[in-house]
Amino acid sequence: MNLAEEFDKLIAKLEPPPGFAEAAAAAYARLAKEAVAPGLEIGTRVPLFCLPDARGDQVCLKELLERGPVVISFFRGDWCPFCNLELQALHEALPEIRAAGASVLAISPQAPDHARALTARYGLDYAVLSDADQEVIQAYQLQFSLPEELRQRYVEQLGIDMAQQNADGSWCLPVPATYVVDQAGVIRARHVSMDITSRMEPDDAAGSIDAFNYFESVFRNAPLAISILGREGTVVDHNAALNRLLALPLGGSYLGADGHGQFDASDPRAARLIDDVLAQRRTYGTEKHIRTTPVSGEPGDGRVVNLSVSQLEVRDRLLGAVCIYDDVTDKVQQRDELERALRELRQAQTRLVQAEKMASLGQLVAGIAHELNSPVGALSSAADATLRGVEKLEAGAAADSAAATPALARTLRSMRNSGAVLVEAAARISEVVKGLESFVRLDGSAIQQSDLHQMLEGTLALLRHETRDRIEVVRAYGELPQVQCRPDQLNQVLMNVLRNAIGAIDGRGTIRISSSADEANVQLRIADSGVGIPADQLQRIFEPGYTTKHGVQVGTGLGLSICYNVMLDHEGSIEVASEEGRGAEVTLTLPIRMRNQTGPLPLLRDLAI
Repeated sequence: MNLAEEFDKLIAKLEPPPGFAEAAAAAYARLAKEAVAPGLEIGTRVPLFCLPDARGDQVCLKELLERGPVVISFFRGDWCPFCNLELQALHEALPEIRAAGASVLAISPQAPDHARALTARYGLDYAVLSDADQEVIQAYQLQFSLPEELRQRYVEQLGIDMAQQNADGSWCLPVPATYVVDQAGVIRARHVSMDITSRMEPDDAAGSIDAFNYFESVFRNAPLAISILGREGTVVDHNAALNRLLALPLGGSYLGADGHGQFDASDPRAARLIDDVLAQRRTYGTEKHIRTTPVSGEPGDGRVVNLSVSQLEVRDRLLGAVCIYDDVTDKVQQRDELERALRELRQAQTRLVQAEKMASLGQLVAGIAHELNSPVGALSSAADATLRGVEKLEAGAAADSAAATPALARTLRSMRNSGAVLVEAAARISEVVKGLESFVRLDGSAIQQSDLHQMLEGTLALLRHETRDRIEVVRAYGELPQVQCRPDQLNQVLMNVLRNAIGAIDGRGTIRISSSADEANVQLRIADSGVGIPADQLQRIFEPGYTTKHGVQVGTGLGLSICYNVMLDHEGSIEVASEEGRGAEVTLTLPIRMRNQTGPLPLLRDLAI
C-alpha cells in the first residue's frame, strides 16, 4: 500500500465541516513553527519502556531490541482515519519489515480496549500499545496540547471529545511520528510532522532498516577500530576491532567509558583533538602515532595508531564524534628496523670509506717517508760535519793568535749558527715523518698496548702548524697505564677531536688536555675555549656527515660519527658537553683491557652477512 496515494483518496472522500480544515491547518502550522513537540532526533538513544498491549500484556522495548530493530509508530487514536490507514499500511508491510529482522509497535494515548478493537477490526499482527498517562509520548518529545480554538470544533463539528478518547482525560495528543530504531536503541530514521497527512511510508521504513543493517554490518565488521562518542565524550558505540585494539576480553564492552581514556595520558594530542571536534572548533582532524592504553595488560603494551576524529552530525545538529583508529604498530616497528638497518649500513660504509682512505694514506706516507729519510739523513750528516769543521777551525785559530782575525771569527760564528739551524730543521723534519708514520702505520689495526700520552703528543706535533702563535695547549696529565687499543683508529679519534677544538676557536684561545685513570678505565678530557655548540645541535653531532657552521666540524673523513663508532668498538665512550659561546669539552673513556681481543676487525664484523 502506498500511503500517500491512500491519503489522497481519503481526502477526496472527506467533506470537512465549514471552516474546520482551514482552522486546523492554521493551528497545526503555528504549532510546527513554534516547535512545540519536535520529537527525538536521529542518533539519539531512545528511552526504554514497557506498555500494555491489546490483551493487557506488558510489551517491553528492551526485549524487542534484543531480537532486532524496531519500527515505532505514534498515532493519535482510532478516531483518526489517517492513523487507521497508516496502521493498515504497516500491517501490509509487516512481512518485508520482519524479513529485515525488525518488529513493529504502534502507540496511542487511548486505553487498551481501543487497541483491542483496532487489532480486531484490521486484523493487525503487531502490538498496539496503550500509553495511558502519555509518559512515553512525553519522553519522545511528541506531546502537545490541542489549541483551544480547535477543541470546540472537534466536539461540535466532528463529535469527538478528546478528553473522553484519551485514557488520561486530557486534550493532549502525540504528533504523528514514526521512528526506526536499531538494536543499540539509536534512532536511525524518523518522520515527525504536525501535518496529519504526512507520514513515513512503511516501505521506506523497511528500506531504512536494510540500509542501516548494511552500514551496521560494515561498522561492526570493519578491520579498522571505530568508536562513536556522545556530546560529553563518552563511548556510546564501538565495533569489535576496538576490542582487539584495546585488549578487551571477548564479548567485553567499552560503552560508557571516557573516550579520552583510550590513550596514553602523557600524550595530550588525542584528548585535544577529541575536545576540539566536540567543541566544534574543527570538524575533522588526524593525529599520528598515538599510543593507546590497553584495558588489560601493562600500559606499555598499547598499540600505536593514527587517530582520525570527525563530527557526527544529523540535520546540522552535532550528536558527537566518530573516532577511527588505524593501527600502525607493525608499520612503525618495520620503519624503525629499516632506519636502524640504514644507520648501521651508513656506519659500515663510513668505516669502510675511512679504512680505505687510511690504507691509501698509509701507503702514500710510507713512500714519502722513505723518500724524505735519505735527504734528511744527508742534511743531518752535512750539518754535523759542518759543525765539527767549525770546531776544528776555532781550535786552530785559538792556537795561532796571528790567524784569529775578527773577520774569521765572524765567519765561524755564522757557520756555527747555520749548522745549528740545519740540525734543528733536520730534527723537526724527522719528528714530523715519525709522527706521520705512527699515525698511519700499517700494523696499527691490530690491538696493541699503547701510551695515550705519546699518541696525544704525536697528534699535537702534526697539528702544531695550526696552533702556533694562536692557541695555547695546556697539559694536565695524570699517571696513565698503557691501554689496549687499535692505534690507527684511536689516532683518528684524537686527530678529529683536536681539530674540532682548534676549528672552534676564532683568534686566540686555549685547549686544555687532562688525563686520569682508575682501576678499570682511563679518561681523556679535551676542552676548548671556542664558540661552543647550540643546544639544538648537540644531539646530532654524532650523525654521519653532520656539521655545524661553528664548533664541531666534520674534521678528518666523516668526523665525530667515526669517533663514536671507534670508541664503541673499543668498548669505551665519547661524550660532549657544551654551551654556546662557552666552549666545549670532549670526554673519552677507554677500558685499560678490552674484553673482545680476538674477534675480527670492526669493519669486517660490521660488513659480515
